[in-house]
Amino acid sequence: MSAASEIELRLDRPHIVAAATWVAECIRLRGAGAADVTPGDATRYRFLVSRLPVWTASGCNEPREYTVVLACAFGEAYLWAGHGGMDPGYCAAKWTRDGLLWTGVVVAVFLNALAEILGEQP
Repeated sequence: MSAASEIELRLDRPHIVAAATWVAECIRLRGAGAADVTPGDATRYRFLVSRLPVWTASGCNEPREYTVVLACAFGEAYLWAGHGGMDPGYCAAKWTRDGLLWTGVVVAVFLNALAEILGEQP
């Protein structure tokens, strides 16, 4: 079993899915949603996910991607195409400052659940 799989088994998956469900509903209603995810590892991960229109020099454009922000204590904001199958290693590289696999697993589980709820599987 991989290290990422072992970490995932230790997380409160129903809590992560409930948070993703909340964010998905907010996105559908308002174009953005936020949730504090506390998956049983004594850490709070604050996610902000938006799919709001973006103003550019050529006018207002409807985005095809989501912007995913993980609280500044952990990492950065990156675009996400909305698809599932996110790899924990990739998520660790993009959304954490130090490439922490544990946080990458939390991000991957959250985004994969969100993609499934939004119906945007690859």
